[in-house]
Amino acid sequence: MTTPKSPKRLVNHFDCSYYSERSRASLEQGYPAEVSFKSVIKKLVPPTMKHAIGSLLMRRRERRLSRLSVQEAFDEVYRKGMWRQGNSSSGLGSEGLMAERYVELVEEYTSKHKLGTVVDAGCGDFSIGSRLAQNFERYMAFDVSQFIIETNKRRYADFRRKNVTFDVADMTSEAFPQADLVLIRQVLQHLTNAQIERVLKNLEASDWRRVLITEDVYDPRNNQLPNLDLPSHTVRTRVSLRSGVFVDKEPFNRKAKRLAIIDNVEDGGEPKAGLLVFELSRDANAD
Repeated sequence: MTTPKSPKRLVNHFDCSYYSERSRASLEQGYPAEVSFKSVIKKLVPPTMKHAIGSLLMRRRERRLSRLSVQEAFDEVYRKGMWRQGNSSSGLGSEGLMAERYVELVEEYTSKHKLGTVVDAGCGDFSIGSRLAQNFERYMAFDVSQFIIETNKRRYADFRRKNVTFDVADMTSEAFPQADLVLIRQVLQHLTNAQIERVLKNLEASDWRRVLITEDVYDPRNNQLPNLDLPSHTVRTRVSLRSGVFVDKEPFNRKAKRLAIIDNVEDGGEPKAGLLVFELSRDANAD
């Protein structure tokens, strides 16, 4: 049997009568036909072929994104829904148990250190920010993607009338606005080491009291392969390489405190992946 070269050729081998019936039923129930079509493909394609197709598509996608500027690349990521797996356009990291635990951590941290203003650097679709904004006098949300920022301005118009601003900014090439707190959550993990170093230098040149950098890492308790580099800015993270971004290790070596590990285990188990939260502080009474 000849292995199809692309998903399109694979589709051509199917008898679409089954899909047509499913599509009709799906539309009658209010679901888009594409969802049913994808579910049919997932059921009929062998796992090994799905993995091969997925790897091929990922390589093609990464090659294209690498040829684009950071802003153009992440505009395309959001416009094409490359991170959408659940309800959030920013991906599963913006919903579920780990997202809830992250919100709780930031709320407690903000209250403890009396932080009134915040920069949400790489705010994404604002799923997290919309839950945090009420804790601050001023909430400055920015992202490199103009597409997602314009979407947020429309979707969160009520927040803009209160204490939230949305702006386009590239943290790899410019300083951060003045604020008590800077939040960088699951952003650096999509950048190369050289890009991360530029972000850290821009951060150090900015005016803030405290910073929380949160990254999705493989084995946050005992990672032996920190900061493996990516070939370019991309949709994937270093977790697929059994690595992650550790700002306190080579080649970054920042004096960052490991504040917390956030996982999605409810019974206190030991997950192999989780969110590692780093803290930078300029407060005289840092603790």
